[in-house]
Amino acid sequence: MFFINQTYFYMKRLNIFSLLHKTVYVCNICAIFVIVFFIKAHSQNMITDSSFELGLDRATTGNIFRRVEGEASHGRHFLRLIDKTGYFNSRKLEPGKYTFSAYLRTQKNGTAVMLRMGSGRWSSEKKEIILGETWQRHHLTAELKAVPYSEELGNENIYSCFIDKNNSDPVDVDAVQWEKGELAEYKAAQKFCIAVRSGAYANIFFEHEPLDFTAGIYNSDKAEKKFSFQVTVSDADNKIFFNSADSCTVAAESLYEKKFVKAPGLKGFFKITAVLADENSRKIDTHTVHAARVAALYDGNMHLNSFFGIHPFNGTDDSELLEKRWGIIKNSGARWSRIFFNWRIIETKKGEYAWDAYYKESDIVQSDKNKMAVLLVFSDVLKRGAPKWAVINDDVTGGFPEIDLEQFCKYIETAVTRYSGKVHTWELANEPYLSVPGDKYCDEHARIYSGIYQIVKTITPDIPAVANIGGFGQIGEDANFLSRLLDRDLLKWIDGLSVHFYLGKYPLERDSRIENAVASIRNLAGKYGNKNITVLQTEGATCANDLFDPVNHQATQYRLMMQDNAFGYTSEIEAARNGIRAMIIEISSGITRTFWFMTGAYTQYKVYQLLGMIRDHWRSPKIIYPAFNAMALLIDETKPLGELSRNEKFRAYAFKKGEKVIIPFWHLMSGKGFGRLAIGNSAKIEKIYDFMGNEIIPEKTGSVTRLPLDEAPYYIQAPFSELKNIEALMLAGKHEDFKGAAGISVAIGSGEKNPVAVIKIQNNTSGEISGFARAARYPAGIKIEKEGLIFGPVAGMSAYTVKIPISAISGECRGEMEGIVRIGDRMTEFKKDIVFMHSTESKNIISVDARDDEWSPAEPLRLASDDRILSDSKNDREWNGEKDLSLSAWSCWRGDMLYFYIKVVDNIIIQDRERPFQGDCVQLFFDCDTAGDAENTFYNDDDVQINFVPASGGENGFFAIVGDKAKHDRFSDIKYASRSVKDGYFMEIGIPSASLGVKAIFSGTVFGFNIAVDERDEAGEKKRRKCEMIWAGRDNKMWKFTDRFGFILCR
Repeated sequence: MFFINQTYFYMKRLNIFSLLHKTVYVCNICAIFVIVFFIKAHSQNMITDSSFELGLDRATTGNIFRRVEGEASHGRHFLRLIDKTGYFNSRKLEPGKYTFSAYLRTQKNGTAVMLRMGSGRWSSEKKEIILGETWQRHHLTAELKAVPYSEELGNENIYSCFIDKNNSDPVDVDAVQWEKGELAEYKAAQKFCIAVRSGAYANIFFEHEPLDFTAGIYNSDKAEKKFSFQVTVSDADNKIFFNSADSCTVAAESLYEKKFVKAPGLKGFFKITAVLADENSRKIDTHTVHAARVAALYDGNMHLNSFFGIHPFNGTDDSELLEKRWGIIKNSGARWSRIFFNWRIIETKKGEYAWDAYYKESDIVQSDKNKMAVLLVFSDVLKRGAPKWAVINDDVTGGFPEIDLEQFCKYIETAVTRYSGKVHTWELANEPYLSVPGDKYCDEHARIYSGIYQIVKTITPDIPAVANIGGFGQIGEDANFLSRLLDRDLLKWIDGLSVHFYLGKYPLERDSRIENAVASIRNLAGKYGNKNITVLQTEGATCANDLFDPVNHQATQYRLMMQDNAFGYTSEIEAARNGIRAMIIEISSGITRTFWFMTGAYTQYKVYQLLGMIRDHWRSPKIIYPAFNAMALLIDETKPLGELSRNEKFRAYAFKKGEKVIIPFWHLMSGKGFGRLAIGNSAKIEKIYDFMGNEIIPEKTGSVTRLPLDEAPYYIQAPFSELKNIEALMLAGKHEDFKGAAGISVAIGSGEKNPVAVIKIQNNTSGEISGFARAARYPAGIKIEKEGLIFGPVAGMSAYTVKIPISAISGECRGEMEGIVRIGDRMTEFKKDIVFMHSTESKNIISVDARDDEWSPAEPLRLASDDRILSDSKNDREWNGEKDLSLSAWSCWRGDMLYFYIKVVDNIIIQDRERPFQGDCVQLFFDCDTAGDAENTFYNDDDVQINFVPASGGENGFFAIVGDKAKHDRFSDIKYASRSVKDGYFMEIGIPSASLGVKAIFSGTVFGFNIAVDERDEAGEKKRRKCEMIWAGRDNKMWKFTDRFGFILCR
């Protein structure tokens, strides 16, 4: 088959602005300063919602930021920074000169902030600003140099801008602008935008709370505007639970908001999507937030035997935020928390204790309504943790300063007395191994440990005290440090040891490391007479917090989240299941307390840098919350029985819960997704839960029960007496993985009145095809008549076709069809993207004349957004909005003809007769036998690409068939007309059904179909198109592979 070699490229938008001289006079009593700024009249602001009318770049949680309504410099709202971290935004950019600016003010004259711009917070250009109490614009211009590819970020040339502050004074920010080149007048990036904000802190709803959210529309134009908007709540499979269509009129430079309060019957992970359109229903903007609805596990009591806790790591003294965070902590199932008490901050003046200056958790802990078991940490005084007045000698040659130990002991005595009734465990230091642990350093630590231990045991003899030894097994010095402290009689002065485990780069390889580390600790302690020493895990960021998805130290997994996935389900579930597995392993290994959630400001910066640069707003992964709660409900406060007999296919652990046994299990086939473990059905299994806590019914066939297997845990609940039987059956079971030899193709084919989903299975082995397991996650608006269709057995070395009727198709539908086929003891999965366009039967005779006289009003297929532009990282693209290029297409059929009416907005039309696809044109793609040859991914005789070139400059329009002479002959009867207008062109096309391989068209006829529009603005032999928009798919190979087409359905 002959193919025209298509090379795609796209060019970055480049705005060249005229310069405007603007003089600003700044006066004081003594002198007059004249400052001249060269300011461009217009700018291309890269920051969405830069005046914060809708929030922080449309972010949905107010953690270290707060949107405030009041005297803003622009609009009605501004951003208040209430933490030490500040504001930041990140982008992938081309190297060059850029300017970052913002209007700033403070409530306290003289507050200092730092403007930064560069490849990272500490590797950037910077400028210190001293703020006053009135709004003033400040800016930083810098040359951004090329940044090499980053394994952590998964990309190159990633830059960030920051407003940093190292104090607790609130700073107000408004009208932020990040632009290429020199400073320009401030201008919002979008005139009209929409955002949806949930009413729950961190977007976590508990089952006793209603689901409430607010849609906001901001009109920055100088005139009143009318809009329509739609708000939808749907789950991970796009099942819609709530849908609302509204309209509104928004005054000039004003914000419109509408609140929704609903109680839909959904649990777990879900999304809320808002779509904004103009009064003619043309889409303008869209915004999606992710949320979770989970069961609240906290019952108001101290759970001293609970495994799970949250490490707040707050770094803020804002009482409102702390109260919200503690609400999440206590309701998310954690019964423990960890609080730092830093001597340097609490006792800045000798004898004066500012207990609330560092953390207000102390007040929350003492409140009756927030009863929790608390672990209080005394920060390490040997790492500059002492107040200046208590430092005797600041020479750190030995790894630490000399401090007044008498005063330190007095501080410890005061703190222990104050919190003696509120704290369940004392932790004596935090990561002391990070300093160079020489002999002198170890001597001092042993002495301090012994001193603290004697104090806490004198005042609170029943409260245990543990010593932190850091990330055991991850940093070379920690094992050496522990050995040295054990040599210095550490076990006399502690009741246990605490460690820090962070998720590694390869989570499946991490499993044994946890167990090996715990075993090593106990073996070392055993040499000194305490092999069964208590081990706590008191810090880790393996799971998520309100803005942070797991791995902040080993952030390579963030690249998964940067895929163009509308819901992000795959990447977020990957992150969650790694953390859940690790927690199960730790508890099973004998760790008695584990802290997994963190709520630190640094982690928020990290996730924003890695995700915000792609989507202009934060995505807040929430799968971890229902997953964590499901695990806590099942295994918390149980008796760990250890790992079941290990094998190469799966891992399983047992926990005794009264007279029951809970068995979490998962497979070890990394990246293989879903599978089955076929076991005998003699075991009395009561229930099976997935890792989100949903009860599932296992598949049973004859004497075989098929347990589900995934990288995320499943849980078996059974009588404890059945443990040995279940273990034996699982070990003897057959693992049905995805190494099957089935060839599977999926398509939509023609049927009587309605189309059919066609799934073709070609078995290339001698094994029988024993069943088709499922077909799921259909496009919105499509109803499958039969689900979970079981068939067979079918002889091996043969083909089998399943046809499933489809009905209730409405609108332009997008989604997936997926399933599993079993061949013998092997399984193969399939997945197919589905997108439909409709062609309705016409009652009128169509005259192909590029006019719409015979066409009935209908909703068009639209190509008019950035997300439909060809995505090819090797090339550039240039698109300057709908007036630069957009397409609207309608289709109808009558008798033996399929018709298209197409309107293209394009300000410049260039024909290319030699390479039509490199000039202005519309490309139509057809697969005329989708069901008959769905297994073919390349073009064959029934597949065709046709390029339609518009009339331009006195030259008639024409069309070109891509392919051999037979195809040219077959499609020679196409009717085509085009006409140019001031802002673009119209096309009308008629294609005979015979050309498309059918005698006549009827309701239910389906063709594989795709449509693209190309734009070129420059004439010349060596010039090329600058942009291409595509309906189905976005990769630069879509023209070549027919399995990437969508479908056109005749109704």
